[in-house]
Amino acid sequence: MTSGLLCLSTNLKSSEWAAWVQAIGSIVAVGAAWKAISHQIALARKARLNGILAIAEAAFTHAHRIDEIFSSGDTLSRSGTLYSEYDETIPNGIVRALNGVPIHEVGSRDAVIALLSLEDQVGFMRDAIKRYEKPEADPQTAKSLLHCTLDQFEQSLKDARPTLANNVRRHAAKIESDYEILKQSLKD
Repeated sequence: MTSGLLCLSTNLKSSEWAAWVQAIGSIVAVGAAWKAISHQIALARKARLNGILAIAEAAFTHAHRIDEIFSSGDTLSRSGTLYSEYDETIPNGIVRALNGVPIHEVGSRDAVIALLSLEDQVGFMRDAIKRYEKPEADPQTAKSLLHCTLDQFEQSLKDARPTLANNVRRHAAKIESDYEILKQSLKD
C-alpha cells in the first residue's frame, strides 16, 4: 500500500520505483564495499608499521642494554658482562632487518630520517664495540701505540678505554633517540 501511495504522489510506476530502489541499493552496496576495503587496507598498513616499529624496538632494546653495560665504571666488570651478553650477530641481524624495511612505508620525513639513521647507528655501535674490545684495531689508537714501550702500550690502552666506551654510549644514545622519533612519527 505504501508503494502505491509513493507511486501516486510521484507519478512513478511500481516497476520504476523498483529500478530506483535497486539503483540506490547498488550505490549503498558499492559504498559499503569501499568502506570494507579501505578498512582492510588501513589494517594492513597498521600491521606493516607495527612490524617496522618492532624491528626498531629491537634496536632500541639492544642499544639500551649495551648502554647499561657501558655506563658501568668498572672496565673489568664491563668486559665480563659484555662477553657474556653481547654477540655481533645481534646488531648484524638488526641491521639486516632494518635494511629490509621498505622506506616508503614509514611515511613522514622525520620517520624516514630516523629509520635510516637507526640502521647506520646500529652498525656504528657494533663497530665501536669491536674497537672497545680490541683497541689496537682502532686506527687512531693503533697509531698512538706504534712507537710505545710495553709500559706505555699498556697505559695507552688503559687511557683509550674511556673514550672508546663513550663512543659506544654515544651511538647507543642516538639509537634510542632515533627510535623515539620513529615511534612518535608512526603513531601520528
